[in-house]
Amino acid sequence: MLKEKVDLAEVVVIGGGIIGCSAAYFLSKEGFRVVLVERAEIASGASGSNQGGSPVYLHPPPVFDLALESVRMYRRLSEELQFDFEIDQSGLVIAALDKNQMPALEAHAKRTCGRHRMHTGDSMQCV
Repeated sequence: MLKEKVDLAEVVVIGGGIIGCSAAYFLSKEGFRVVLVERAEIASGASGSNQGGSPVYLHPPPVFDLALESVRMYRRLSEELQFDFEIDQSGLVIAALDKNQMPALEAHAKRTCGRHRMHTGDSMQCV
């Protein structure tokens, strides 16, 4: 049965993780006949067993721009598919283990365009 479906497909996507499912979805929206092949169940590998975090602000450009667009894409898909992906953008904490790491954290905060608050000892400052 699978062979017949594969023979009719214009595109065969191997792997039913987030990347494979996304590729199959968008190719089918463009009108391609797509078959998705997964050895187990959809999202049964890394896509279904990771923490699901998307630390957008940790990435430098241009990866930051791609990560931000990914978050926007999840929101659009949630509306389009009427499915709650349960995305909760709650932020994150990056801690320095000692004072020697502070210059790297400060440089990161400046590089990410002031989207961080930095707590240094007794004070909180926007960077």
